[in-house]
Amino acid sequence: MTIEEPEHAIRRYLTSMRDPSVLIDNGAVERLNGELSGLTDPIERLVARQALLDASEPDVAAAEEAFVDVVGDWARGQGISAASFLAEGVPPAVLRRAGISVPKAARSRRRRTRTTVAARAATRRSRVTRDEIRHSVPREPFTAAVLIDLTGASPDTVRKTIAEMLDDGSVVEKGQDPDHTGPGRAPTLYATP
Repeated sequence: MTIEEPEHAIRRYLTSMRDPSVLIDNGAVERLNGELSGLTDPIERLVARQALLDASEPDVAAAEEAFVDVVGDWARGQGISAASFLAEGVPPAVLRRAGISVPKAARSRRRRTRTTVAARAATRRSRVTRDEIRHSVPREPFTAAVLIDLTGASPDTVRKTIAEMLDDGSVVEKGQDPDHTGPGRAPTLYATP
């Protein structure tokens, strides 16, 4: 195993904790979308649809396993403590599985947040494809937040889909929402031409 391999697995896991969409192979998703559009047999379409759904969902468990496999030796070699990983949001249970000793204070602190983590996991969005997002675009002007609420898709997937639709001309930008009253900058309005 080369030095780059552990660092790649560690970087991939730490990045995926903040943005799981980095684990999605967009090339495979696009290829499967193309294959699906060319199929007419209902069984073949069903099988292809499932493959597309599977490819569209980030495999966080695999990234975590790769992390657990290499992080213990790498951390010892680099002099990285459990406290550093905990500060980056790595759960103590993951560190313990990797053979990294977690201070008792960190264990009790994480127990208090376990309910929050479980609640967040329970509210994870289901898999939504870009085609499904495209078909959910309302006729009236909309924001990305409206499309997220309509489809249940992740913000990142909705943003990528809107960018594709802007590129192919199926939606146009209408400027900022004039009815915005909350804090921060007004969201961008989009509409079908």
